[in-house]
Amino acid sequence: MKLLKYSAVFTFLVILPVESSNAQIWKKIKNTTKQKVENRVADKVSEKLADAILGKMSKKFELDSNPYRGGTKISKPENLPEEYSFDWKYQMKITNGNSSEDMNLNYWLSSENSYIAYSNPESPEMISVVDAENQAIVSYTEEEGKSFAMSYSYPINSVAENNGVVGTNDAVNVTELPDKEFLGYTAKGYEIDTPESTMIIYVTSDIDVNFTGNAAIPGQSIAYVFSNTSEIKDSLTMYMKFVDKSDPDNTMEMECVSIQKDKLVKKNSEYNFL
Repeated sequence: MKLLKYSAVFTFLVILPVESSNAQIWKKIKNTTKQKVENRVADKVSEKLADAILGKMSKKFELDSNPYRGGTKISKPENLPEEYSFDWKYQMKITNGNSSEDMNLNYWLSSENSYIAYSNPESPEMISVVDAENQAIVSYTEEEGKSFAMSYSYPINSVAENNGVVGTNDAVNVTELPDKEFLGYTAKGYEIDTPESTMIIYVTSDIDVNFTGNAAIPGQSIAYVFSNTSEIKDSLTMYMKFVDKSDPDNTMEMECVSIQKDKLVKKNSEYNFL
């Protein structure tokens, strides 16, 4: 009888850990299954969010007020630097003869690198970097606590059109103008005349950063002067007025209304590329 009793107790002690182990295994399976379901749901939500962000960023990039629109979406370029670093903020006021409203564009410039960044006044939360060396434009934004980025091809056709020369070099006449002062900086003046247009520009070399802003005038063959006149190429534009000879109402004025030290860094590893 005692043998039977001890046998029953022994059987119970053996079965107990087995049943407990089975229960733990079953619980683990249920938790794993639940986690997989949750992960699938989260992935679908993330995918849906990414699609929504992609659509919003694409619309913002194609706004008429974006001076660098026209590129097509591309995958993240492999040769992008680890980060884009800027040390100057430059604000340009643009007055268009065909518009009753002025527009302010914010640019970030680097004293050590050729790339620039800008934000569109219609979508100030999105900052785009123009990286001509890598032929890419990278746009950055924050949505729902997450950081996203998109890459676009550099609008080479527009740049090539801008870099075209009208006729021969003799078709472009450059006249020096008296110096003027803008925001406390002395600027040299030039009048640039071509068969298509007349432009007045004032530039300064008193700041350790270069930016001519000629890409803001698409379709005009004036870039020859920018790329071949060192006083203009290696300087910062403080004022520019452009007049289309075929349509005198088609005028554009650009003036630097603010230039100040401002640190901005965009680390590509911190953004989810769409």
